[in-house]
Amino acid sequence: MRRWNRGALGLALCIAAFIGLALWMLRPQPVDQPAYLSVSADTDGTKAVTELLERRREGGVKRWERSWDELPGEANQTLLIVEPGTVSDKERGQLRQWLERGNEVLLFVRRPTEWQSFLGDKSEFVRITPEAPPLIGPRAPVALKRFGEQGQQAGEELKGVVSSDLRLPSGSGVVPMLADDKGVLAGRIAVGQGALVMVLEPDWLTNTWIAKHDHYALVRDLLLASGRGLWIDEFHHGLRAQPGFLAVYPAWFVLGCVQLSLALLLWVWQHGKRLGPVYTPRAWVRRRGDETLLAVAGWYERRRFAAEALGHQRQQLRLLLQERLGVRPEATPEEAAAAVRGRWPAEQEAKLARLLREELPAPQGKAFVTRSREMSEMTDRLEKE
Repeated sequence: MRRWNRGALGLALCIAAFIGLALWMLRPQPVDQPAYLSVSADTDGTKAVTELLERRREGGVKRWERSWDELPGEANQTLLIVEPGTVSDKERGQLRQWLERGNEVLLFVRRPTEWQSFLGDKSEFVRITPEAPPLIGPRAPVALKRFGEQGQQAGEELKGVVSSDLRLPSGSGVVPMLADDKGVLAGRIAVGQGALVMVLEPDWLTNTWIAKHDHYALVRDLLLASGRGLWIDEFHHGLRAQPGFLAVYPAWFVLGCVQLSLALLLWVWQHGKRLGPVYTPRAWVRRRGDETLLAVAGWYERRRFAAEALGHQRQQLRLLLQERLGVRPEATPEEAAAAVRGRWPAEQEAKLARLLREELPAPQGKAFVTRSREMSEMTDRLEKE
């Protein structure tokens, strides 16, 4: 018992050491996810505000991981875009068409010059200071004013940190929604039957800044008052949906095929043969017994074919001698027996010579059975050579 305890303890220590070494060498490293990603809990992610929206919005929040030319066709939908990556002119054109059908886009972008086309040909962004860095480190908040849908000031002033060096132009179809003492930070631009809401401070939505000062209060009304469906664009953050081959079929068809496959599998299981190895009956492979040999011998004896039967066996012996030992078929019994000299015992050599001689008249009855059995034994011996 003491020896077994020592062995078990040693084995446990070895296993623990192996697991510890494996965890130390293969421990997963934190994944550096893109900034402004709605599923990222990093400091520059937006998971906190996304979870707040999922709890408080009646229509829920969904992530959009496809191209903008596949946006939902129905109206009164809202797409939240937070500091997207590279956006081509073609994609902006697709987004404009979607807005014109009665949808809304909430665009949080710090460098909005690529979106100049939505302001019109004669309007430009207003630069107020040299380029400022993003919201990194401590920064003093400033007073921000909120405006209603008609552009009038609404509610009390809120505090927020501002780092953008650009402002939206006043007028020219831009309805102010948030502003500081230097200009408009958020505005609504009508596009056909829809609208583009542009906010120049995307860092307010990050996990680091959403709970500081009044940042959540500044964006809450914009996010909660949007259309019945809110989509968060992740396509331009690197998350791309790859639909499988089943995506081309309707859900009811796929479900029906699955159920039919399960029913077919159960039917085959119930009516099919048992799975397992296949055994060949012994009676199919074992050599003929004495009863069969006696029956065959009796038939040859009655038909007086004993000589022919022994001739067939003798011919089989000569074919085996040619295949195994290279003895010519026309060789005499003595020459054939000489081929096995030194390989077989002397009595077997003499027996082979005797069996190869044609006997006249052919043996009958038990003598025929004995001679046929001897032929079979000699055939077996030659087959093993």
